[in-house]
Amino acid sequence: MCDSCSTKPTAPSISSVALPASNFQTPCALAPLGMIPAPDWFDPQVRIYELMRSGTPDNAAEAEHIHRELLPLIVFMMSSVGNFIAYGKQLLAQRLGLRNGAACQPSIPVTDFGLEVMAPWAKHLGPLPGA
Repeated sequence: MCDSCSTKPTAPSISSVALPASNFQTPCALAPLGMIPAPDWFDPQVRIYELMRSGTPDNAAEAEHIHRELLPLIVFMMSSVGNFIAYGKQLLAQRLGLRNGAACQPSIPVTDFGLEVMAPWAKHLGPLPGA
């Protein structure tokens, strides 16, 4: 427990659904700081992290903009653990230029609808740097 604000220690945001500012700017030393990286959209997460760590208002605003832009993808991916595994692997495979991103079983089946939801994001994010 934090002596100054009675906050209990917590881990960084697993889902990254919380806006970046809430993961980096807090008056309490025990609050979560940072994000747990997701390999399927690692490069925007790194950019958000770098912008937030710089501490300038303009960079924080840019980080918030990037996060808001990607929030529909984040919500889709994190709607369930099964979704996260099945479609996260699909998105990562597409961004790496791999043909088969099938999730290991047991897994939820990847549907045409899910692939249609994810396809514009794969195109928007493009190949992972260095892939």
